[in-house]
Amino acid sequence: MANAHRRTRLGSQAGFSLIEMMIVLMVLGIVSSMAIAQVQNAVTTARADSVAFQTASALRYARDAAIAQRRTIDVRFIAPNRISLVRNDRPSGTTEISNRFLENGGRFELRTGVPDTPDAFGIGGALAFGGAATLRFQPDGTFTDGASIPLNGTVYIAIPNQPLSQRAVTVTGTTARTQPYRYNGRIWDRL
Repeated sequence: MANAHRRTRLGSQAGFSLIEMMIVLMVLGIVSSMAIAQVQNAVTTARADSVAFQTASALRYARDAAIAQRRTIDVRFIAPNRISLVRNDRPSGTTEISNRFLENGGRFELRTGVPDTPDAFGIGGALAFGGAATLRFQPDGTFTDGASIPLNGTVYIAIPNQPLSQRAVTVTGTTARTQPYRYNGRIWDRL
């Protein structure tokens, strides 16, 4: 009788059935695949944000250099991904003070269907500065065209083949305020 009772107790503590194990593994697989998708989206977002911050940083550096050196600094956006800052020396000549390439594969790019930023400075292409040929920071800190007229504009940036990587950096002419934005597929959010 004691052996029969012992066998029943052992049989009820045998462990998990194969079906229970398969259900647990299936749930783990689903949760893992969801986590991997979220991590991939987070990496894309971080890389695109980094490109926007890099662009805003280059513009801020150009403004600071113009004020500190009391010289005009031209900003040149060279396709597909280069920002060159050139100091205009007196009485003639120029000196390149910075040459930056956008990281993480970022490019000057405006995707189809993307609306203008909340600053509404224009959407005429990846470099929306009203057709100005020269983009310049003045020694007083303003952002102007070649004729020293204050200029507002937007630089649109994206990473190729990354749908949610569209970013923008706006520059306000009279104050030279730079503002990076992230496009989430519906609206622009400030960074």
